[in-house]
Amino acid sequence: MLRSLFSAAAIFFLLFSICFLPASVAARRCPVKMPETLLSLYQNSDGIYIATFDKTVDGEVAESTADYTALNIKKHFSISSTLKGESRKFAVIDDTDYRYKGTAETPGEPLEEEESEDPEASIGLKPGDTLLLFLKNGDEDDSPQLTDYRDGTKKLSMEAIAVYEARIKDLNDIFSSK
Repeated sequence: MLRSLFSAAAIFFLLFSICFLPASVAARRCPVKMPETLLSLYQNSDGIYIATFDKTVDGEVAESTADYTALNIKKHFSISSTLKGESRKFAVIDDTDYRYKGTAETPGEPLEEEESEDPEASIGLKPGDTLLLFLKNGDEDDSPQLTDYRDGTKKLSMEAIAVYEARIKDLNDIFSSK
């Protein structure tokens, strides 16, 4: 008898918590984009290249607010090897760079606005860096675009690139034999 009362109470509390208590914390927090796998990057890419980052060229100002300035930029890459897709010597990727303005406040002086000067410092690319580029054909002028905004470039050491190159060649063999 006592056992059945405890069981009934436990079932009641479980049903009460499911029906009337707030949703779990995982459902309320902001979603985080999971990293793309090599397979999904491979399938979504028209071309995969081993490239060297050359430079960033600033373009026109797209938007300017009190907090930031958005610039259209072009990133230039020299391609040394093609792992998938048509061969090319270089790639120029259009992007937008958000440069946030800092404020320095000292008593009695007006606010001064400062912009970050080095756009590569924020994304970690320096001229001469070797990386993998996962590109898809663009809509306009056939200019290439990154397959994924975050995982479309992989800055890696030469040893890691060799491992990726071997896995991509394996994927080429698998998908060519269908």
